[in-house]
Amino acid sequence: MNSGLQTMKQSLKSVTLASAVLGILSLTACQTLNGFGDKKATATLESKSGSTATGQVTFTSQGHEVLVNARFSGLKPNSNHGFHIHDKGDCSAADGTSAGGHFNPETKTHGTPNSGMNHAGDLPNIQSDAKGNAVYTAKLHGFSVDDSATGILGRSVIIHRDQDDYKTQPAGNSGPRIACGVIKQKDEAGTMSHEHEHDHEHHHHDHDDHGSELSEEQLRVRALETILTEKAYVDPAVLDQIVEHFETKVGPHIGARIVAHAWSNPSFKAALLADATRAIADSGLFQPIGEHLIAVENTPDKHHMVVCTLCSCYPWDVLGLPPTWYKSAPYRSRVVIDPRGVLADFGVTLPDTTHIRVWDSTAETRYMVIPERPSGTEGWSEDRLASLVNRNSMIGTGLAGLDTQAKDL
Repeated sequence: MNSGLQTMKQSLKSVTLASAVLGILSLTACQTLNGFGDKKATATLESKSGSTATGQVTFTSQGHEVLVNARFSGLKPNSNHGFHIHDKGDCSAADGTSAGGHFNPETKTHGTPNSGMNHAGDLPNIQSDAKGNAVYTAKLHGFSVDDSATGILGRSVIIHRDQDDYKTQPAGNSGPRIACGVIKQKDEAGTMSHEHEHDHEHHHHDHDDHGSELSEEQLRVRALETILTEKAYVDPAVLDQIVEHFETKVGPHIGARIVAHAWSNPSFKAALLADATRAIADSGLFQPIGEHLIAVENTPDKHHMVVCTLCSCYPWDVLGLPPTWYKSAPYRSRVVIDPRGVLADFGVTLPDTTHIRVWDSTAETRYMVIPERPSGTEGWSEDRLASLVNRNSMIGTGLAGLDTQAKDL
């Protein structure tokens, strides 16, 4: 395996494991061990309506949100599929209709996940690859991993044949139900088999390191993974899913495509600036995001910058993992009091007449900057335009343009 790619995989796994440790420490500080165990559930999806779709889904509570990790196979290649939690935990019908309608304890209308105007069971669409497989990660709110009125235990999760448009009532015109699974507590459903994953091409538990000496970081990652797996705090299959998700499904290349489309399509840009979360979902071109996103546009008169002064809140869905400097105390404090000085550190100088506004991200709201479109790019394709957009320009610490292609400090 390419050494650079292997290093990236190790870094992603390090971040994931570190997050798991922090989550465990924070949970055990305020909950009993039994309470912690009640916060995870799984569902094994079996084919319905003559399809070949199957899958495994894990729901994990994280404060007021729920992390959903899943792996699917047997889907139509290169396609989007509606994905929902349904009210009844009954998958006995051949067409999945025994699962009832969407889980909707607050009797809201069907809509974009996390928008506040949606069923609790409305989830982001699944996007399959060229082989009909999919790795899925989303962070959602509006339901809980328990058996309360808003709880999902004992209910079911359904894959639909078609994409959810998040508009048509009551189910987004997503078509027949092609897979169904009942949601159970982790200890009821049993631990997800590690051996099962050996049948998948995505399995990469560092077996390519055989015959070579592991680095210090690799040894630490492997030791931490082993301990957490033995304690049943993490699942190796889920780690693989998360790493693969961040390699292929999220990252600054997604944000660059959104910016390029906004530059090329005035109506989309207007919708993006009005409600970025909904505009991205409604476009049908991008995977719906699992957080409230606000887009702000740079102009010759106004320049926007993004920070999280409290910690490191960041729009992972469209920008991927946050850079180290974004999380550093010097950036978080200095950008608020001396934004021009910070820009100078990144090699950016703006006219004195340009007003600079700094946006502070929170756990509920994330920001994305739409940089100015470089002059001389009229008539360019969206793919070519996207090559001008880098991560820093979407945070506001850089500019888009020919001289900044792929330049991220």
